[in-house]
Amino acid sequence: MSPLLFIAFLTLMACGDKKSVETKGGGECSGDTMWFDEREDETVGMPAPKKMDEVFSDFLFFFAERPNLQRERIVFPLPVRRGNQTTYIERSQWKAERFFFQQGYSTMLVDCMQQLELSQDTSLNLVVLEKIFLDKKVIQQFVFSKNEGKWMLEGIEDEPFDTCKNSSFLSFYRQFAADSLFRMQHIKEPLEYRGPDPEDESRSLKGVMTLEEWEELALPIPSGVIYNADYGQKYTHAKEKILVVSGISNSEQIALKFRKEKTWHLVYVEY
Repeated sequence: MSPLLFIAFLTLMACGDKKSVETKGGGECSGDTMWFDEREDETVGMPAPKKMDEVFSDFLFFFAERPNLQRERIVFPLPVRRGNQTTYIERSQWKAERFFFQQGYSTMLVDCMQQLELSQDTSLNLVVLEKIFLDKKVIQQFVFSKNEGKWMLEGIEDEPFDTCKNSSFLSFYRQFAADSLFRMQHIKEPLEYRGPDPEDESRSLKGVMTLEEWEELALPIPSGVIYNADYGQKYTHAKEKILVVSGISNSEQIALKFRKEKTWHLVYVEY
């Protein structure tokens, strides 16, 4: 899968109440949760730079990879709000931001897999990309708007994530990602999964696994800093979240489904 498609997986912001992003649909969940299609290697060509503004995820790829483009697509002086204080970054002070590209993978938090479709909505004119510092419990929001057909970074806002709609899950996941003992105590056993067929990797199998098998699988658990973006999705499932991890330079995809009863538990994994 191309890097642009992986950026598209980065869709859902953890703090949906900070900005009002309007969409034509796709922000709500309906019906059963949809998971990944049968594995295919997709060969989507890199779009020409003149077309990079059609879809925000395409623009973000070029924006992150080209420091010179960043200075062209930022409204300077760039306001940075932290609490009640606002400072400004001048053009000469800007330091290139590579976002999740330096990690080699992107992450997203969704209520259902249908919400992925929002990342390809060409009618969007406002997207808030979030850099979530799990250890610090701080969300750095990069506010992009589309003016005269061009995406521009117009501001940065720092907010504590414990005031977000998803604060319960983020507080849980912070410890789930950092503490291996806590993690094992919060995985449902047997754990349902869907994964590649060992005899035919083009097919997938469903089944259940033990905690020992989960440990042997050794799937990556993002920690430290994760990213999300607000494309206008609506968070209505307070007790169910799906974290999707997507490789940037390969076709690896992992979906971790969590459910809250008395506390949060990992209840399903797809890889």
